[in-house]
Amino acid sequence: MLDRLLDLDPEAQEALLGELADTDPDMHEELALLLRADRAMGLLDADIAGVADALLPSGAVGVELEPGDRVGPFRVVRVAGSGGMGDVYVAERADGEFDQTVALKLVRSAAGAPAMHRFHEERRILAGLEHPGIARLLDGGVTSAGIPWFAMEFVEGEHLTAHCDARRLSMDARLRLFLDVCEAVAYAHRKLVVHRDLKPANILVTAEGRVKLLDFGIARVLEPRVGESHDPGTSTAPGTLLPWLTPEYASPEQVSGEVVSTASDIYSLGVLLYELLSGKRPFHEATGRPHLLVRALTEDEPKPPSRMVRAGRGDAADSADAVAEDRSSTPERLARQIQGDLDAIVLQALRREPDQRYRSADEFAADLRRYLGRRPVLARRGSRWYRARRFLVRNRAPVAATALPLLLAVVFAAFHTSTVTRERDLARVQAERAEGIADFLVGLFAESDPLGLGMGSRPVSDFLAIGAQRLGQELSTEPELRASMFRVIGLVHDNLGIYSEADSLLRAALALRSEAMAPDHPDVVQSLQDMGALRRRQGDLPAADSLLAEAERRLLPTAPGERRADLLDEIAEVRRLQGDFPASDSITREAFAIRSRILGPDHPRIAVSLSTLGVLARELGRLHEAEAYHRQALGIRRDHYGAEHPYVAESLRNLALALHGAGRLAEAREVYAETLAMQERVLGPDHVGLGPTRNSYGALLRTLGEYEAALEQYRLGMDLQRAAYGGEHPSLAISIANAALAYRDAGDLEEAHRLAAEALDMRLRLLGEDNPSTAQSLNIVGILARQTGRFDEAEAALQRADAVYRRRFGPEHTSVAINRSALGLVSLERGDLVEAEDRFRAALDIFQRVDAVGHLEAARTSMALGRTLVALGRVEEAEDRFRTALEIFEAALPDDHRDVLDARAQLQRYPAPPVAAVR
Repeated sequence: MLDRLLDLDPEAQEALLGELADTDPDMHEELALLLRADRAMGLLDADIAGVADALLPSGAVGVELEPGDRVGPFRVVRVAGSGGMGDVYVAERADGEFDQTVALKLVRSAAGAPAMHRFHEERRILAGLEHPGIARLLDGGVTSAGIPWFAMEFVEGEHLTAHCDARRLSMDARLRLFLDVCEAVAYAHRKLVVHRDLKPANILVTAEGRVKLLDFGIARVLEPRVGESHDPGTSTAPGTLLPWLTPEYASPEQVSGEVVSTASDIYSLGVLLYELLSGKRPFHEATGRPHLLVRALTEDEPKPPSRMVRAGRGDAADSADAVAEDRSSTPERLARQIQGDLDAIVLQALRREPDQRYRSADEFAADLRRYLGRRPVLARRGSRWYRARRFLVRNRAPVAATALPLLLAVVFAAFHTSTVTRERDLARVQAERAEGIADFLVGLFAESDPLGLGMGSRPVSDFLAIGAQRLGQELSTEPELRASMFRVIGLVHDNLGIYSEADSLLRAALALRSEAMAPDHPDVVQSLQDMGALRRRQGDLPAADSLLAEAERRLLPTAPGERRADLLDEIAEVRRLQGDFPASDSITREAFAIRSRILGPDHPRIAVSLSTLGVLARELGRLHEAEAYHRQALGIRRDHYGAEHPYVAESLRNLALALHGAGRLAEAREVYAETLAMQERVLGPDHVGLGPTRNSYGALLRTLGEYEAALEQYRLGMDLQRAAYGGEHPSLAISIANAALAYRDAGDLEEAHRLAAEALDMRLRLLGEDNPSTAQSLNIVGILARQTGRFDEAEAALQRADAVYRRRFGPEHTSVAINRSALGLVSLERGDLVEAEDRFRAALDIFQRVDAVGHLEAARTSMALGRTLVALGRVEEAEDRFRTALEIFEAALPDDHRDVLDARAQLQRYPAPPVAAVR
């Protein structure tokens, strides 16, 4: 409306204002105020067309270009848009030199002296800017009518915010694009150019995701050349908005007539980031009401963007739900992501005082990179707790994921207690205890990292050793505080896989608490749970079971639901490892129900239950269900922890296992590779957590026929596990058993036998016979015995495995089918063709019933049945089995895989080869 008003002559302006006085008094008041300020500046004292007549050559007024018109070497194709002082056309080179599409900009007919000055200034500024993030100047000149023009790089793309919303980009993806914008702005600033009109419409993103900064129409150079006059028409009187300014993205100094500097662009970048994060601008309620916007910019402080997300309600396009959906999130999750570091970064850029903002676009970008790298951000400098938390996050997430939240829980519980009891002495003691923890931890950082350089190459183990040593010397008069710190550092050791040190520290915490507190005190129960979880990770399942049962017995009925859910998770995991899947499933669902009720669907602890449910679903053969659980857990963890975190890697590995089990080998391979790369970055290459991933990846490579590569993964994984566990462990037994199969496939039966026997012995000692993991070892021993002609031994081992599988899984499970197929091969190689056919058909029936007919083992069973049918003289039936197997093999395996080649050969080879050729 203001633009429309400014385009009218004074008489028409007064007439329009008169109409508004009756129909919209508020709008009338705002426009009248702005018009008076504008006239006071003298911008409307002269007739613009008259000024143009005096300044431009005769005939310039009223010229507009049509498609086909020539401007210099270019031919106009179409109008692209209009700016505050000029028109932009899409044009093509027409002189035959080469093909080129450009954005052609001409000063608008009837433009006045200020606009003409700005046009020439824009052309001069662009000529000095050469950056991949800034649209380049290509050519320039004057038309035959005397109208100046210039040609720029034509950028086909979307406005920044539209690009992000259309693709529902995550927060991290938006920040990476914004960093590209900062880089382009920082380059301009180094060239002493201030853009002064940074907004989404002036920032395009191409289909390839490249950012291009446009429209330097009101930009200015900070140090004018000698003899150069000041840019006319770009100063403002206080409280006045220039008509070519975009007020929603303007800085306070731009609307108050103060000196404009690079800090003004920093403010505009802050507005832009605010909108990218929250979907709204800082003072969005004043949009379209200029006088309110001026007042807000110069007098008010913007709300944190996270609060803007939480405040959004309703069905509008900018409601909280719509905004979160555009960011592939939910309102609650989005607000949590923004709250804290991102709030602080945005508000730092939006300080009213220019000298209190980031000093440069580079510094702004560096703080965002600190956020993305989980390092302390400058915008929150000074907080001891904050520095401690970010230190632990930076020094890899096992610390951040477990130790610090627990530490914070101790402190905040103390403050909560002091509040609700209203006992001043207790409040003082609890506050002092909290300060003691903070002082201890921050002092530990200072000793480990005196220059604040982020530890450099110093290993976290050094930091932990210092902490343990200091605990032996300090806090002797504070047993409860000392126990809390023993626990924190013990849990860090536990999560780093340093189990022996974790054991002594966690036992010390339990002993101190048991001596100082009642048996059912929540801290004692927590320490019992800690010890139970450690024993589980160490592979001592009976001890873990006993400790967790004791913790459950002592857990008070009044304990918070989340405490009970955490304990149930541990118990469920022990039950799963013991092979009691129904019990594990029931307990996990109980924990899931508790968390869903008190935390909501997107809390990171929900992902713990989802992960366990996914693992159980996979082990029970429900692979589609498993994939769904793991994808949901992965989404929650990425949103909460960011793109790189051990919990994210854990979910990726679980997803890869589900994809592998479903026969989607190419997808699984990509996810395994991503998991390993992430674990090496966030945990380090020597962390025991890489052992299971290398084992699983090795199993995939073995499936694909890459036996040497598989063996290398198994060796690396077993080395890590042997170093961490120092002897026997269920996870190590899994790796040994799988390595035995790889050696078998590679032709080294002697090493395969040795490893298979080692794995079976270890599992019998750790888990007992009635465990699916032990059954897997019995299956492998049986397979190897068959291949060396020891058929009775093979039959016995496979029958033992069958009994365990049926007890634990029931009669319909892929493990039962695979084992039955192995029994069929024993019958086939002993020459009992009828029994072999029965066993193979029984296996295939199970695969059919559990919706696993596309499983690779189902295809191998079809091949074995085909050979049996050939031996029985039923060649046509055999051909159907070979063809079915080949279709499965070709869909999942490389063309040169032995299974693919074998199936193709069998389809052309009749009669079948002798029984002795069966693998």
